[in-house]
Amino acid sequence: MAETTKELRRLQEIMAVLIQYGFREVVEQGIKRKWMPSPVKWRKTYDDAIEQSKGTGPLSTPYKLCSVMEKLGGIFAKFGQVLSTRRDILPPDYIEALSTLRSRMPFCDYDAIRNAFIDELGAPPEELFDYFSPEPVAAASLAQVHKARLYDGTWVAVKIQRPNVDENVAIDLKWLERLGETVVKLFPTLQPFRILDTIQEFKEWSLRELNFFIEGRHIEQFSENTERMHFIRIPKVYWKYTSKRVLTMDFMEGIPVDEITRLKADGHNLEKIAGDVYYMLLKQTLIDGFFHGDLHPGNMLIARDGKLMLLDFGLVGELQMDFRLAYFQYWTNLALGKFEAAVDALLKGADTSACTDLAGFKKEYTDFCEQVQGSSISEYSFGSTLNHITTLCARYRIYFSTAFILLIRAMLTAEGIIMDLNPDFEFVDEAYPFFRKYYKEISGSKKSNAGTLLYEIGIGMGLWR
Repeated sequence: MAETTKELRRLQEIMAVLIQYGFREVVEQGIKRKWMPSPVKWRKTYDDAIEQSKGTGPLSTPYKLCSVMEKLGGIFAKFGQVLSTRRDILPPDYIEALSTLRSRMPFCDYDAIRNAFIDELGAPPEELFDYFSPEPVAAASLAQVHKARLYDGTWVAVKIQRPNVDENVAIDLKWLERLGETVVKLFPTLQPFRILDTIQEFKEWSLRELNFFIEGRHIEQFSENTERMHFIRIPKVYWKYTSKRVLTMDFMEGIPVDEITRLKADGHNLEKIAGDVYYMLLKQTLIDGFFHGDLHPGNMLIARDGKLMLLDFGLVGELQMDFRLAYFQYWTNLALGKFEAAVDALLKGADTSACTDLAGFKKEYTDFCEQVQGSSISEYSFGSTLNHITTLCARYRIYFSTAFILLIRAMLTAEGIIMDLNPDFEFVDEAYPFFRKYYKEISGSKKSNAGTLLYEIGIGMGLWR
């Protein structure tokens, strides 16, 4: 199928940036395989890119890759951020470089955003709202957020997709897939690392993020799951003002959870907030199997009354019951010092078909666990040990689902926040009241209930004291 003018223009931009940062060989392979146009058709851009490549400086390959993704922006920047969490498929130097990646998006022209809103809801925002700020309060690669007020006085956040974003995303995903195929063919040693599978999963997530009806349902699912957790506040979705490309919800104001000085100045109880973050994480991952996939501090605010508020529900992780049970067995065995059993439990959710030395992997990981046993929780935590296991996976060719990698990122982020709030936080001891409380809440429910099963496993292992 012939490419459109817009697709070819974007492809030339991608090729020029690749050449500029030292990936000319990838471009040459694309030309050789006849999915990239010959330089004859874009000679000036090609020559300019080669000239610019002489001034990029002595960057390492990982930082050159990071620069490519940052300069291309949009989907490429988001994919780089996803790759920065994949310690199971990338070496540490690539993880370090991509972890610095930032997606810098300028605000979109208001007239363009206003027209996009009218296309979706059939009327301009100044008619549907009592007040609508033309100045956005936040901008991301897919959308930007404006503050508005309903006629009943309720303040809301209106998230509006950028014009033509679905077309732009489709174009970038197309070229990202082609680049992935070219790179894997150019470097056959990358084939076992599931680069193409990762791109496919990223593509599916990105397309779901384009549908704000899905994000709205995510919000309502979190609201239902936290109904009895009175220390958490989830925004309400206003479906009357929501469409596939416009999402209207409560406007949430508060202090980012990592701004310790501000929280102290406002008199918040930091130890309580730390416990709330931990309780939320345990509930989402172990009980619900439905967790926030982007738990960075900017998406967690503390309200004036001390409640924990969550934002941005486009990316979520879902864990099936069998994996949650295996993960819980890993968690409890790790707490009890039964490291071999812990690794065996965790590997139930992994693909070990490409691993040629499973015994070596188990020994190296259990040796690590024994080495850190008794260390301060500020040095090693459950998230840290999971982080270490994924680093080992890259060497032993053991693969977990992207949802599990999201879980590790969520745990590491949450644990970092918790330790900043309360350096003396005891992760294991704080888990006991969580499960006792949850078990009491579901007392009398069917034995298939997740909480009952998890609690009974804990009893059988002697975890609950």
